[in-house]
Amino acid sequence: MGRSQNLIALGSVAVLAAIVAFIVVMEQDTTTTPVFQAQPMFPKLQDRLNDVIKIEIETKDETFRVERRDDIWTLPSRDNFPADLSVVRRTLIDLADLELIEKKTAQAARHQSIGLDDPAEGGEGVLVRVYGGDDLPIAGAIVSSFQPGGGADRLYVRWPAEDQTWIAKGGLELSERAEQWIATDVLTVKRSDIAAVDVVPFEGPAYRLSRASADIPDFTLETVPEGRKTKPAYSWNTTGFALTSLNISDVRSTIAAWSLDKGLVTYELFDGTMLTFGLAEGEDGDVNWLTLVDATAPTPALPVPGEAPTAEDIPELIGNPADRIGEIRARMDGWDFGIPPFKFEQFVKPLEELLEPINEGAMTADDPEVVPAP
Repeated sequence: MGRSQNLIALGSVAVLAAIVAFIVVMEQDTTTTPVFQAQPMFPKLQDRLNDVIKIEIETKDETFRVERRDDIWTLPSRDNFPADLSVVRRTLIDLADLELIEKKTAQAARHQSIGLDDPAEGGEGVLVRVYGGDDLPIAGAIVSSFQPGGGADRLYVRWPAEDQTWIAKGGLELSERAEQWIATDVLTVKRSDIAAVDVVPFEGPAYRLSRASADIPDFTLETVPEGRKTKPAYSWNTTGFALTSLNISDVRSTIAAWSLDKGLVTYELFDGTMLTFGLAEGEDGDVNWLTLVDATAPTPALPVPGEAPTAEDIPELIGNPADRIGEIRARMDGWDFGIPPFKFEQFVKPLEELLEPINEGAMTADDPEVVPAP
């Protein structure tokens, strides 16, 4: 074998040795480098859910608590109004189910880039703490609203006292504002319940809407000024049915002074129940207020001597309006309920908005669409 052939052979051996060495190193790395195993973020929380008496949420905008008092969860920042138990349960269970699946940065300077900077310092992170008896913390985390890759059930988290960050797996969706924890099931009224509505708006005269039976889809505007035309019924049906989708956005203890001469709406139900609400404009323009002013049930009819009672005479068969009033008062008495502006406008819509604009040149008293004053 010539000298050049020897060199080629040696070179080939050297290259082969290098490849083998690289493979060995890679195999060693894969066998010696530990693979991170998913682990619960709060391993003891699942067994202590019944011990939880307080949840605290802190963002850069507000800090509030939800507390358990005599097995009732309330919001101290809302004068201890009841909290939505489904939100409480969901939050605690989702926290207990969180699993850490991947380490991320441990550099505090990079917390902001993934939304885990401290809210107490104006950061975007949301701090949640869970407490047991004697105000002893059971669990706590700073949670990011930023979404890492890998699926909708992934989120950035870290323990409040540590810089190490993680990707966690779980369905946690924190309700970050106190009003999102309010128990909103204060009143249930169906479209088929409502027989009539009397409105005293902030501007203009009062008016009445009514319908003779629940199967009539539209209300009739009873109060029409002489010589005026009405708009189509959909203009006032929103007022007639406004109570059926009462969207509560906030709550407070009833304020002392209510103006009861304007901004009133009374709903008459087919079972004879009467519900009167007062309305007030909010100061910030985002929330207006509604409060229950009065609630009455019909007086039960006395049985006629010698006549057998019908099903309508037996409250247990059709539901007792007095019981319904008691339930409504238990939830609503003493509270003002925040409602969004669009709902507020539905309740107190002025009569003029239900009428066609005045056009004297095109309208006469003989016009068949003109509804005479009663």
